[in-house]
Amino acid sequence: MKNEEIRLKVKKCIEEAIGEELLYCDLETVSDTDSLLNIGLNSLNAIKLIMQVEDVFQLEFEDEDIALTNWVSISDIINLLKRRECL
Repeated sequence: MKNEEIRLKVKKCIEEAIGEELLYCDLETVSDTDSLLNIGLNSLNAIKLIMQVEDVFQLEFEDEDIALTNWVSISDIINLLKRRECL
C-alpha cells in the first residue's frame, strides 16, 4: 500500500470517528504532524477512531497500541500501523 493511500485511509477514519465534532477546520488542512486533540479528538471519539482503523486495516490492536501517544497525529497513527506490519 502506498503512503498516500494509507494517509487518505487514516484521514477517512479520523473523519468517521470525529465527524461533526471537528473543531473549525477542514481535515484537508490538517498536516500529518498536527495534534488531533486540537481538532476535536477526545476520549470518546478516540475509541471510535481506534475501532475504525481496526476495521479499515483489518487488524486488532494490542493493549499497548491503544496508548494516546500512538494517536496524537496522523503520523503517529501511520507509524503505529507500520510497526504493526499491516501495511
